[in-house]
Amino acid sequence: MKTISAVLLAILSLTSFSCMNTTEYQAEELSISELSSQPGYAWFSQEVGKYTPSATDVAAVKAAYAAAPFSTYLYVNPSCTCTGTQKHFPHLYSTLKAAGIPDSTMIVLSMLNATTVQPYADKFPVRVLPTFYFVRRTGNDTRKLEPPTDTLSRIDSLAAFTLR
Repeated sequence: MKTISAVLLAILSLTSFSCMNTTEYQAEELSISELSSQPGYAWFSQEVGKYTPSATDVAAVKAAYAAAPFSTYLYVNPSCTCTGTQKHFPHLYSTLKAAGIPDSTMIVLSMLNATTVQPYADKFPVRVLPTFYFVRRTGNDTRKLEPPTDTLSRIDSLAAFTLR
């Protein structure tokens, strides 16, 4: 009986220890083509197909990219049904595509929430999801393009962005 009690106690101890040893979730970096094959993003293609970007926005993005190419970092939560993720994110992508911005310049970071560990945290802090960063590389320097307002809910004019 003591042997059975000791074995059960050992199993319980190991189980308790393994529960305390949690793995921290890290952001998953996806290309646009990888995103399309992810089950959590089934809504993305549908929303992209439904949206027609404004000609003014497309022209502004095209002109800004022609002047100095940029990369786009898109921080999103695929399971969030919020307007920012399910509308603004695919609408932004539609605008970038219509402006001829290559998919290879876009990086999607799939996160559970704004505190999810992500590889660019030292350069691009995330306080809310979705968050979009436009980045220009000048020599060895990486500069963030800041929208005229603190949050980017839609592209009004990428040409109005300034380097910081």
